[in-house]
Amino acid sequence: MTLQPGDKVECAHDFAWQEEHRQADIIKGKKLGITNFMGNAAAYMHLDEAYVVQDASRGVRLRGFCARVSAKDLRISTKPVYR
Repeated sequence: MTLQPGDKVECAHDFAWQEEHRQADIIKGKKLGITNFMGNAAAYMHLDEAYVVQDASRGVRLRGFCARVSAKDLRISTKPVYR
């Protein structure tokens, strides 16, 4: 899937997948001594809203979301955009 600026996207995974990755990030962060470790950014996306793509080179940059997200963790969305 090729994403373009202006596309509306959402996380392609469910809450259970997100929670699994968040818990793994907590463990990895403790090992590395980093309090806000973010291994997979999609695990921190809100599931009830869509995000607008700003840039799709070297990871996907989303409006209102700080980290770059892997395109493999995104899908096109019909949900309302809140950010």
